[in-house]
Amino acid sequence: MIVTKTPVRISLFSGGSDLPAFFHKEDGAALSVTIDKYIYVMVHPTFNPGIRLKFDQVELFSDLDDVKHLITREALRYVYGPNLFSGWEIASISDVSYNGCGLGTSSAFTVGLLNALLSKPGYHSSQLAADACTIEIVNCGSPIGKQDQYAAAFGGMNLFQFEQSGRVRVTDFSGRQGDEIFQSKLTMFYTGIERDGNVILQDQSASMDDPVKFARVQRNRDRAFEAMRYIFDGDYDSVGDLFNQSWAEKKQISKGITTNVLDDIYDDAIRAGALGGKLLGAGGGGFFLFYTPSYGVRRDVTNALGKYGNVKPLDFKFSYEGSKVIYNDRET
Repeated sequence: MIVTKTPVRISLFSGGSDLPAFFHKEDGAALSVTIDKYIYVMVHPTFNPGIRLKFDQVELFSDLDDVKHLITREALRYVYGPNLFSGWEIASISDVSYNGCGLGTSSAFTVGLLNALLSKPGYHSSQLAADACTIEIVNCGSPIGKQDQYAAAFGGMNLFQFEQSGRVRVTDFSGRQGDEIFQSKLTMFYTGIERDGNVILQDQSASMDDPVKFARVQRNRDRAFEAMRYIFDGDYDSVGDLFNQSWAEKKQISKGITTNVLDDIYDDAIRAGALGGKLLGAGGGGFFLFYTPSYGVRRDVTNALGKYGNVKPLDFKFSYEGSKVIYNDRET
């Protein structure tokens, strides 16, 4: 058996510039940090033929083509080809909801599954992330970007730059003095709203033919570099203001990114003292991230959002390790 542990991420700034519809025209960028919420994937070859999946429910398939879970099917096909003959049991456990939470859980699962299937010396984070992108974007045809796979594979706080050539440059500035201060000023709330992020991302990709919306994404991409400079300087409150600017731009890119209820939640948080915030991931639901400049403001925002019955805070810390194998009995 092999067990992998893969972190999910908070996307701080990107604005959708990691989508192929953007970076095929102009280089994109994303600033993100992984947190201490993980996807655990267990892969166990068995004597019995077929493929047994243990996710929300147990499913047994005799043929790879019959596997309904798209990422699992395409990952197995990617690694072993179409003629998978040995028996497999694959299971997954998550610290957070899989369904549309905006933390990059699907890509974290893909990275964790690949890391288990291809666990071997020399399988570096960059190749792991690139393989996960191939599976999700090319083989599965998902309308997603590249930042989630790279965040899950590398871990920590990174600036990712997505070049038109397909190359991804990674600047790691994890573990700097002051990280705990910055982390303490970020507050996350689950909205209780699940959504299909792919629908929003499809619309956002299509909108990249609109020069006004394309320019909005350009400005949000540039904020990733600006935020990195503020973090280096310890000017964290300016990052909070950038969140506010970025959210104002992002919600005008696609009609599915926000709703009246989500706007009310955001406005109440700002009135309670948050300097800015954003919905994580594609938008439409999942988790809100707010910049709360002090413990008192964090408390006030939490109290203000308490009137929304489904809105719940989630405590977290930054995590500095990417996907890793935590158990491998093949090595014993």
